[in-house]
Amino acid sequence: MRIFFPLGVVLALVALAPAVAQEGRETGKAADCAVETGPMLQLSPDAFDQDMTGGWRNLASRDGCAKAAADLIRTYIDHNWGRIPQKNLHAMYWHAGQMEALAGDYQKAIPLLMAGVSPTARGREMGFHDYAQGTIAFLNRDLAGLKAARQRLSVLPEPAWFKTEFKDSSSITWPANLSILDSLIRCFESPYAVAYAGICPETDKEPPP
Repeated sequence: MRIFFPLGVVLALVALAPAVAQEGRETGKAADCAVETGPMLQLSPDAFDQDMTGGWRNLASRDGCAKAAADLIRTYIDHNWGRIPQKNLHAMYWHAGQMEALAGDYQKAIPLLMAGVSPTARGREMGFHDYAQGTIAFLNRDLAGLKAARQRLSVLPEPAWFKTEFKDSSSITWPANLSILDSLIRCFESPYAVAYAGICPETDKEPPP
């Protein structure tokens, strides 16, 4: 599974049609997703959200625990409200929304994804708002909106700072997140968890955008 976007990449607020809920795909039992919440809540925002092997990501890496990871992120936000820098807060809401979407609860996912939006110039330059609009369009079952977001992202000029900032991140190429929107289009008839990973069956595939 691709896990997720680097801290500080933020986006402009979007408002789309009401969500269409999708049945969850998770099969994990509650006991399989147990964590010691106390120590988690004491982590710094960076350690909780950006440590690729710790924080909420450790829980999310377990089969069937995306919903539990979303709950953990929201609990962390509530417990540490007022002490989380704005850039971290937006990222956490976005990641909680992704976890809900991966778990199949699109109605819960969309408000969280929208709360993860920050209208900064850097986010617009990065194209993250187009990525967000495409993601939410997918959850709303809006193929035309998803394709329009993909088109906007595909022609976005590369910022002068992009190559320098991501020179050590070989997995991040310009336009960032375009491949994910391509997967969401190609696998539009599949649940988000399948489409995000780009592993849909041939019968669920759309023609190339």
